Amino acid sequence: MMTPRKHGRRSDETRSPSERTDEPSARLYVGMHPADVADDINRAPAAEQSKLFAVVDDDTKPGVLAELERLGNTDILEELSDTELSRILGAMAPDKAADLVSQFPEQQSERILKLMAKEESAEVRDLLKYEEDSAGGIMTPDVVAMKRDQSVGDAIEAIAYLENDEPFFQANVIDEDGVLVGNVDIWELLREKDRSRPLGELAHTDFVSVSAEIDQEEVARIMGKYDLNVVPVVDNAGRLVGRITTDDAIDVIQEEASEDIFRLAGSDDIELEDTSVWRTCLARLPWLMVTLFGGFIVSV
Repeated sequence: MMTPRKHGRRSDETRSPSERTDEPSARLYVGMHPADVADDINRAPAAEQSKLFAVVDDDTKPGVLAELERLGNTDILEELSDTELSRILGAMAPDKAADLVSQFPEQQSERILKLMAKEESAEVRDLLKYEEDSAGGIMTPDVVAMKRDQSVGDAIEAIAYLENDEPFFQANVIDEDGVLVGNVDIWELLREKDRSRPLGELAHTDFVSVSAEIDQEEVARIMGKYDLNVVPVVDNAGRLVGRITTDDAIDVIQEEASEDIFRLAGSDDIELEDTSVWRTCLARLPWLMVTLFGGFIVSV
């Protein structure tokens, strides 16, 4: 005998955190990964999203906002003050912060950048000089750069005091003008018994780098071709200006794949991600009419 299936509201085990409460509290997202928090907020009704974001703890907000931007949901930005935005953006990786700042009107962007710490603001401003879809637009300026005449021992000691926003496994070796001349893996530094050996002797000079001006899709192709976890970015003079990681390349591949799929469906990514059924239908109406008219001609 089959047990009748109960319909109606889902149980607490299958419902998202925001569906389990009528009034969000500070305990709602405790212990959750920023990506999961962003997914939950993104699925909530538009009128509730800013309330849910408000109860996210301050340390988690930068990660959640970055994930929401990746999902194409930036409506919450309109609900935040310039002061709060500057604080959150200042705690984000520079490349993610630049992605968000670029979406504001110029005057508001300038206000927010002035409220940020000088060093953080300068990094974001440098990234905003590049085209959004270029290597410079997706790179992070957080690099580990060591002079080629620096000793292995000095390099290891310097690394211990670095405060990079993202983990790193490779040190870039530069000359006195900042030109990239090679790289060395961190584990190679640690294994080197002669701590007085110059980095220039240990560095790999057959490295792969990309220009800050090339298209992001080409960067992803190069990283895939050479199986790179990270690729250094250089300017026209060969000077080291940043790096692009596997995570960045994956984001590019997903973005390009989504655009291709949406294009084949007769829509664009912005339109299909919009929650309004009517907007989606209206945007696709011309394509549907062409298809209908073509079918009518064939039938005649």
